[in-house]
Order: sequence, then C-alpha cells, then structure tokens
Amino acid sequence: MMNSVAKHRRHLCIGQSILSSQWPKDLKDLQGNYIKELSRILKEKKDAIGYSVKLTLTSISSKMNSEQTADWYLFPDQIKLNNVNIKQIEKIIEKLFIFDQSIIKIKDKTKTIEEQLKENNHLPEFHEEIQCERLDGLWILVCCHLQNDQRCGMFMKIKLS
Repeated sequence: MMNSVAKHRRHLCIGQSILSSQWPKDLKDLQGNYIKELSRILKEKKDAIGYSVKLTLTSISSKMNSEQTADWYLFPDQIKLNNVNIKQIEKIIEKLFIFDQSIIKIKDKTKTIEEQLKENNHLPEFHEEIQCERLDGLWILVCCHLQNDQRCGMFMKIKLS
C-alpha cells in the first residue's frame, strides 16, 4: 500500500506474548519496561545511529513468557534474534545499528541492500542466550486491529513457489 508507512532505514519489530487486544494506542504506554527501555535507548542513540528505525510490536507465542525478554525481527536484514533480555538491549543496539554489524551494512553505500542480502550469509554473533537466525521468504507486516497506528503488527510469511 503506497505511502502507508513513513520512510525508514530499518524496521525493528518486537515479538512478545502480549495479545494485540491488550496493546495501548501508543507502544510506549505498554505495561512493563521492555518497550520503554528500548524506546529510550533508540532515542538516546539516535544521532550515533544516523538513520531512522521504525519500532513496532507483534504478538507471538513464546517459550519465554516474560516482560523482560522478547524476540526481535529486523528488516531489511531478515534476521530474528531470540530471547533478548532487557539488560542486553543497549549492547545489541550498539552492535547492530551504531557499529553496523548486521547482514545489511546500512552505512555502506557501495552495495545495494539486495546485493548485500545475496552475498552476506554471516549472521551477527551475540553472547549469552541470544540466538540469531535468518528469516527466509517474503515477510509482510499487517495491521491486525484496523486502525493503522503503532499497534500494527501481525506477521504473515508468504511462501513463493
């Protein structure tokens, strides 16, 4: 849908076991401190990051049913970080966005995103319990409450034959 999303370099979708019916109108008002801490760090490091990051939320079923842990879906990199604890947020933001150590090197202007996705198979490595995996196929984020605001976030994976 043309012009339905403002331009941004990266889209970070946070997956937690929170039903979409329980999301507040503004994600920053979500109960718990996870989104508040993530938003604070993104705002604080905005200049060091140097580009815009779209932050949204999606409901997922998770083994880690904790307000202190979430899964991250990062686009256009098409990677998923499992089990990111609230205490790890700042280090991961620095590694992925400030030091540009992901599949896509946003700050590298010599290659297109498509070229980088084809060439780079090296997933970022993290310590502790964070597992990083490649997302394959075409992923579409769909508004699930019909109000097209920050609560939008139901993933659909489309398999192309």
